[in-house]
Amino acid sequence: MPLLKAIAITLVTLMATALHAQSLPQIDATPYHRCGGVDRPCLTPNGQYHIILPQGEGPFPAILYFHGTGGSGERVMTTFDNILVWPAIDEGYAVIAPTGQMSDFLDQTDNFRPIRTLGWAEGNEGETRNDSNFVREVLNDVAFTFPIDESRILTAGLSDGGEFAWYLACSDTDRRLRHFAPVAGTLSPADEQVRSRSRSDTLRVCQNSRHAFHLFHTHGRNDRVVPYSGAAASRIRGTAGVEDSVQTILDGRGCRSTDSATESGLDITRWTGCIAGQSYAIALHDGGHYIPRDWVKTVTAWHRERLAASGPAGPNRLTTVGDRSAFGGGGALNRGSARANSTTGE
Repeated sequence: MPLLKAIAITLVTLMATALHAQSLPQIDATPYHRCGGVDRPCLTPNGQYHIILPQGEGPFPAILYFHGTGGSGERVMTTFDNILVWPAIDEGYAVIAPTGQMSDFLDQTDNFRPIRTLGWAEGNEGETRNDSNFVREVLNDVAFTFPIDESRILTAGLSDGGEFAWYLACSDTDRRLRHFAPVAGTLSPADEQVRSRSRSDTLRVCQNSRHAFHLFHTHGRNDRVVPYSGAAASRIRGTAGVEDSVQTILDGRGCRSTDSATESGLDITRWTGCIAGQSYAIALHDGGHYIPRDWVKTVTAWHRERLAASGPAGPNRLTTVGDRSAFGGGGALNRGSARANSTTGE
């Protein structure tokens, strides 16, 4: 009986997995659609990505999504289907999910024990590839293969993928990327005691950046992996706080107005009237290290709004520099008590 029960459980699990994969849209295997869907990754010279398209002919806007530490493009499609993939499809967006490269981390919860897993390497410090070049490679392959509107790409990511989205914004990796929506991932300072060898000083990159872009950052006040206030020793490595991270891009951008509102359980503060028409926002919830419910609806609405206001692209560089704090007086963050509906972790 135990053996029969084990066999039955295994069969049910396999059937459920197959049905789960079939529930997401698949892409016809035409010569130009050699890949796509849950079980057919698209291979490039230096890696791979997964992609899901809405129904119709396109061209479609897209969310370019970078997974967190230990994730993969396939896992994005199968684990984040209800919180990311399906909501994006419902909004008419394709989802592009690249897979990171093997990287070393230092686990501070275990005497800095090395952790080797999939992640993202900013700058030119990757062990097997330059991830900035890989992003361009993915964008070029997507543009050649699928009906994606390159002027309407929203770059997002969770945790390590969120920090990588910050880096792509500040480093001006590709002119096609002008709108960014990181989640639960902030900048990291240069602290060799807590950082892996494959990590760049992303805080410095953004401090020195004069590139123009739009950014909508989402974070949980009770995030213990990447704490809101920052941590010299978070679970994986040192991180800057949300306010410090945002201040790096607000300095010198001349944002003239700030407004706060609560939408879909998110306390949102927006900075507008910035140089070159750029805008920035922080959305806070009372949860932890995850994508909050209705996040896709919120950020795609923001994305469409910014596209309508300023067009798909803007000036490549800012023209003036100045410093002022955005977190005092009228620029203070909305610290209301709205609680987001939790959904899933990394």
